Amino acid sequence: MRQNDQLLRSKSISEIVMGPMDAKYIARVWWYLEKDLGCRVRYLRDQNKYHITFPAGTRESTYAGQSTHWSVALTSLHIFS
Repeated sequence: MRQNDQLLRSKSISEIVMGPMDAKYIARVWWYLEKDLGCRVRYLRDQNKYHITFPAGTRESTYAGQSTHWSVALTSLHIFS
């Protein structure tokens, strides 16, 4: 994210559910989320999804990005643990 990107919106976020992911990828992400960022990750076996709970104060912010046929905005999470 560049310093001058325009903030389009920002809101609190406490949790997200993500669909199936590659086992090697989720192992690294799980460790990073829990150990470095203070999140909690639970595997929802019956749905084959992951429930991620963020620490208090986490914000989901959407910024104007370079417009391409693939995307027009960048969304980032600001996690304060």
